[in-house]
Amino acid sequence: MNTDERKTFLVESYVRQLDEPMAAAIARRVEEAAADLHRSGLAIVWLRSLALLGEETCFCLFSAQKVDDVIAAGRRAELDFDHISEVVTIEPHR
Repeated sequence: MNTDERKTFLVESYVRQLDEPMAAAIARRVEEAAADLHRSGLAIVWLRSLALLGEETCFCLFSAQKVDDVIAAGRRAELDFDHISEVVTIEPHR
């Protein structure tokens, strides 16, 4: 496998008392953290975040070469990642 290939990672974080403003703030922090790491040379991009407010769970989707880069983004964003999985994304056929 080419070392330049990126993978997609889904991150799950439990966030007590998660509401919409808090979810938006988390997404901004994660986006900024990934952008900072990207500027420093890591091949990582934050793709989007989803929040399950009633379940106090936030999901973040990243494109990165390795899971360690995703972990670094979480640390920089000061967000505990409870679970990280490599995923395959399937886009609609158009």
